[in-house]
Amino acid sequence: QEMEVKGMSNIQIFISYSEDSTYHIKKIERIAEHLEKEGYIVYFYAKAPLGTNNMEFMQKIYQCDATIVIGTKQYKKKSTEIREGGAFFEACVLSREFMNKNYEKIIPIAFDEFNESFPEPFAINKGMRVKRVNNKFLANLSSELKNKF
Repeated sequence: QEMEVKGMSNIQIFISYSEDSTYHIKKIERIAEHLEKEGYIVYFYAKAPLGTNNMEFMQKIYQCDATIVIGTKQYKKKSTEIREGGAFFEACVLSREFMNKNYEKIIPIAFDEFNESFPEPFAINKGMRVKRVNNKFLANLSSELKNKF
């Protein structure tokens, strides 16, 4: 198992989300912490140090092996209707990745109904739906990521 964790230590995962609420961010934080314990390098803006430049941080999405998109109705609204802020920028980058045939890097996780949580075109990627970020969900996510990498 030690070899397996070392192999994952270079895999970088960016988490794209909208700041819907404090509770919502706490659920995402649990996912990020779990992935870090699994040996992944995780980019989660809520845990970035004070003074971090938001635009520079979002550019890290390009260097990552995968991007987990936490979809909610609010994420979809921010990225398609409001069209400003981090969720919009990240959705634009992800759409470009999708068009460039790097769509396998995009992993959607819906906190609301799947079809209401994501903008096109990456709403069609196979993903996961979750109501509670519990141990069962985290184990399933780990299993899926191990199969991917």
